[in-house]
Amino acid sequence: AFGLLLKPTVHGFLGYATLTARDIREALQVTHRYFRMRNRQYRLTYVEDERGATLELHGVQASPVLQHHVMFEFVLTGLAQNIAQWAGRAAPAIALRFAWPEPAYFARYRDCLPPVAFDCAANALWIARDVLDWPLPFADDVAHRQALVQVEREYAQVRQEEGDLVERVRAELARAAGDYPGPDTLADALLVSTRTLRRRLEDAGSSYRQLLDEARFRDAKQLLAASDLDLKTIAERLQFTDPANFTRAFRRWAGQTPSAYRAAAAAV
Repeated sequence: AFGLLLKPTVHGFLGYATLTARDIREALQVTHRYFRMRNRQYRLTYVEDERGATLELHGVQASPVLQHHVMFEFVLTGLAQNIAQWAGRAAPAIALRFAWPEPAYFARYRDCLPPVAFDCAANALWIARDVLDWPLPFADDVAHRQALVQVEREYAQVRQEEGDLVERVRAELARAAGDYPGPDTLADALLVSTRTLRRRLEDAGSSYRQLLDEARFRDAKQLLAASDLDLKTIAERLQFTDPANFTRAFRRWAGQTPSAYRAAAAAV
């Protein structure tokens, strides 16, 4: 029901950029390119083929709220509504697809929605190829470019916020020099909750585990090349439970064993 009420203008300059686009295709491409400005908890993909275009929606966090069907329905139904509003005409050839069985409440909204399929492989909005070429009544190249300038400024701020946090976590792990802080300790140091830390790292396309592995790999290479510590001691310093786990991890990172890396470093 909420998705049916959405209008492009609720998205500020991003909404105006879609309204002033040349056609439905360009409006969809703008939506896809800047989607994370409005919905950082989701990932939207855009693919075209000979039949049309498909926008697939994926949750990027293992959150009960994000996995709730209503949230996916809200976002995709809102996108479907936008297409008719952009074009200024009804009944575009589009279809909604959801990855769960038809819910009981669907009957109340059936007549307000485009064709809907359930039990699909993914949650998606499909748009027929001829609809992609529909010109938009408010198309205005100058206004479109002006709106995109503002959108880019807002998007740059989003990217900076996400990138700054990743770099701050990297710095904390680098300072630890083997005594790596866990997520809770890191969150305290960065003055955020553990949940917020995890979410913002995921929004930036990263994770605590990924950054920890990056720090361990850096420190492992330094210890292997610049010390004569045995593998057991190095593994302990890097917080591995035993040398075998360290060896497996290092092989995954470097494509060779720690011993092979040490030998190659010594030969230089």
